[in-house]
Amino acid sequence: MRVIPQNYGIIDKPPQFISGSKYQAHMLRASVRKYELDRIAEDLTNVLWGGGQHQNELFYNLIGLFLTKIYDEKTTRAGKAYRFQIFYNGDKSELPEEVYHRINKMYRGEWDEENSTYSDCALKYLIGFNDEKLKKTPDIVFNANKVKYVVEALQEISFTSNKYDVLGDFFQKIVRSELKQTKGQYLTHHNIVDFIVKAIDVENLAIDLINGKEGRPRLPYIIDPSCGSGTYQIQCMKEITRSILSDMDKREKIQIADDIDDFLSVNFPKHKQNAWAKDYIYGIEIYPDLAMATKVNMVGHGDGSANILPNDGLIDFADYPNGKLLNVKKTSNVYPKYVNEQFDIVVSNPPFSITVDRETAKQFPKLYIQGEKIQKSLKKENKKIIDTENLFIERWYQLLRPKGRLGVVLPESVFDLSSNKEIRLFIFKYFWVKAVVSLPYLAFAPYTMTKTSLLFAQKKTEKEVEDWNDNWDWYNKEFIKIKNQLDKLKKKKETSSLHDNFVEILKKYLLSIFETEDESLTISQLKDKYEDDIKMVDADWWIFSKMSNKYNYSIFMSHAEEIGYKRGTKKIEDRPNELFSSVCIDDSNYVIINEKPEKILDYFKQSVVWE
Repeated sequence: MRVIPQNYGIIDKPPQFISGSKYQAHMLRASVRKYELDRIAEDLTNVLWGGGQHQNELFYNLIGLFLTKIYDEKTTRAGKAYRFQIFYNGDKSELPEEVYHRINKMYRGEWDEENSTYSDCALKYLIGFNDEKLKKTPDIVFNANKVKYVVEALQEISFTSNKYDVLGDFFQKIVRSELKQTKGQYLTHHNIVDFIVKAIDVENLAIDLINGKEGRPRLPYIIDPSCGSGTYQIQCMKEITRSILSDMDKREKIQIADDIDDFLSVNFPKHKQNAWAKDYIYGIEIYPDLAMATKVNMVGHGDGSANILPNDGLIDFADYPNGKLLNVKKTSNVYPKYVNEQFDIVVSNPPFSITVDRETAKQFPKLYIQGEKIQKSLKKENKKIIDTENLFIERWYQLLRPKGRLGVVLPESVFDLSSNKEIRLFIFKYFWVKAVVSLPYLAFAPYTMTKTSLLFAQKKTEKEVEDWNDNWDWYNKEFIKIKNQLDKLKKKKETSSLHDNFVEILKKYLLSIFETEDESLTISQLKDKYEDDIKMVDADWWIFSKMSNKYNYSIFMSHAEEIGYKRGTKKIEDRPNELFSSVCIDDSNYVIINEKPEKILDYFKQSVVWE
């Protein structure tokens, strides 16, 4: 007896997407417009985040699915079907459980008993997870139906060869809206990131270094020790690649020489134009979900993910993985703690005022000048929250080479509260302050209404710091001398012959506080009027007043009322932008520098000179 097969007469639907296919119907789409990505992102958000619970865990797994898609595109051989798609049995699509198992295996691998190792997978191939890490990595937490939904939504889009910034748009739409922002860390809007990267002039620094400014051609080493989802690294990478590629044919800025041509061919190959990033871009992020997001974002943009470390940005340099620039630890003639000094650029938005346990705080005194003060305050006041931004300011100094550039977000309290006087003196001692741009309260709303400013500075050389120290010591001796003279004169009996001498010393002691019209007052009257002022004068204030006159250089100052957006709990509203002008080309926004100043960035570029 013959049995008719179950699927007799039903022709299986072939795989739709095939690697290296010459037929349009089987190719991944490489020109997906922003409005399409916005729609897909919003759709995924509604399906995946129903109820809004466990946001960060779900976010981490969506990033894992992005990573798996990138892995599939990179490793599927020509003529083979991509695995990140829905297959069919006849006219019926495969079951959600089948999709889930295949995608999960691609994501974290399976244990291979024969070879005693995990099979190749996205986490191993792209992120460098070893067997121990893979063993501790859970399966994808989305249920099978949701995984199938994501695969169906993304299967036709190319993440690795798209004409537009697919990952950037997904991160902008999903990462910023669905990642629960806590512990003092708030992801920075791209307008602020774009402004900072343009302001520190990464593109021209890159060209100068390629031209041999310091000898052999190289590119700037860039780091963010609290990198979040990697927006600063991505923007620096884009800016440098764009400027180099645009000049490689014309050679208007890049000089012609064999060693430069060799350098360009190795670091900017046509098939992987961001290849240089794997050696030059670094990031540290204490929260693993954000570190993974940065890695995936970098991989999707042509790599640079190798130096993104899921670690604490404030620990001892010796505790970072071996073989990295971060491992370098050396002494300084002008700074009492260890320094690294391997990086040309620090760009960052550090976490503000976060909880630190006492065990972690015990390390601070050996690592930072302010460490002992912070540890004492934790013990004395029995508090757990510290101003971590002050420690990061020291860490930035430790990371930067002499003349290295700094472009960062800081709370306004750093610039005005008396409790932050020491960190302001630290900044003036160890940096040339180039600019301060104040942002409106809404910059990080609705997560926080903390008033923030952008600080731009250039690290001093050891000789420049030594010069500062010499002058500080001289003025310190002068202050002690004048104070002692005033104390002696105050005790003497008032006489007419003493008056002029008393006035002269008091004027030197009070500086700008003394009012010239008071010179005719008697000594008793002067003592009464300025009694409180005399008590308030301290050495640091007096010395810094003198130092600011001696080091009288211009600092660009500006305040932005409008920064191009207003972010609410549900959506981002477009607003006027006083930071810079931009133009949209092929769904990508490009910052414009106007020769006739119109925006803050235009004036910044005319006023600030980086050495």
